[in-house]
Amino acid sequence: MAVPFQIPHQTPSLTNTREHWRRRAKRAQAQRRDARLLTHASLSVGDYVWLQAAGGRITLTRVCGGSKLLDDDNLPPALKSIRDGIADAIVLDDGDRRLTWVYLQERGRVPCVRVLIEVNRP
Repeated sequence: MAVPFQIPHQTPSLTNTREHWRRRAKRAQAQRRDARLLTHASLSVGDYVWLQAAGGRITLTRVCGGSKLLDDDNLPPALKSIRDGIADAIVLDDGDRRLTWVYLQERGRVPCVRVLIEVNRP
């Protein structure tokens, strides 16, 4: 079973952006909070049980609104706060072996992160 939803945040490249640490921290906090809340709202109780027991595959697709696409070494850091928020919601460490993380990106009109959670069920 797959659970799709969107997180309405821009995700700039963290390795190339020069900004004050407070501004970066505030954006990361908002991304993590919103990812956690939207994951809670999207998953059913059964999905939580199966994710914790059997794991699953989580695909994060960065949709950039007009800006250029990131290269493969900048994409995972740009989505780190989103990943942490989803892991907080399912009460598993984001490095847990039961979870597989896939990173994609595409161009679009409205910047956001599309999330697809595929739960492993027997």
